[in-house]
Amino acid sequence: MSVIFPVDNRIFSRIADFFYDKNSIPGLIILLMAKSIRYLFNKSVIMKTLLLSLLTVVLLVSCQKSKDIETVPGSEFQMVNPPEGYTIPDCISETETPMLAAQTINVGSVLVWNDDNNVYVSYILTNGNLLRRTHLYVGACNSIPVNNAGNPRIGLYPYSTDHGTAGVAVYTYTIPRSNLPTTELCISSHAEVITVSNGNQTGWGQGVQINDGGSWAMKFGYIQQNCEENTEIR
Repeated sequence: MSVIFPVDNRIFSRIADFFYDKNSIPGLIILLMAKSIRYLFNKSVIMKTLLLSLLTVVLLVSCQKSKDIETVPGSEFQMVNPPEGYTIPDCISETETPMLAAQTINVGSVLVWNDDNNVYVSYILTNGNLLRRTHLYVGACNSIPVNNAGNPRIGLYPYSTDHGTAGVAVYTYTIPRSNLPTTELCISSHAEVITVSNGNQTGWGQGVQINDGGSWAMKFGYIQQNCEENTEIR
């Protein structure tokens, strides 16, 4: 005796068409399951029930995944430390140097300051120029990672961020002072810059060459300040 399952098998095709996304693995799974369900639709009630249950689980997981990764367009890489509303202490004098792309194009600046707990290094690009990637070294001058020729190895810099193909205009690194020497710091701020008129270019915070006679990679100095005493730490 056969049992009629009271659902039109075309509903599975409609469900698959609604959720199918050729660029997602869940979408492909749903499409394959719909085809299998249509083939097995006239089989046993147990098989139909199992397939329906599995389809429901996949749809729920797919929807949850989409919810988990949902982001506001253009904002997913624009998390800036310190938080919005943070102000530089009045007793601190920040250091600012131009950010140069392709050695001569001024695309913004690098701003450095500290408070009682952290040192902050902020990349600030202007006039439509954007950050694609950043690599940052903050520490003792004699510890900048270099190769045998003396040129910096940015892949070994302790702080780095991929800002996405859309790029961001501002990004700030927060480095605990407890991780840093109390002597004068060397800062080497590298960036891959999406320029307005010259495509992607290498950028460095302006300073002195790390390797005199080598690449044009640069570094500059920063002396931490003690806000309570309003004096520089040396």
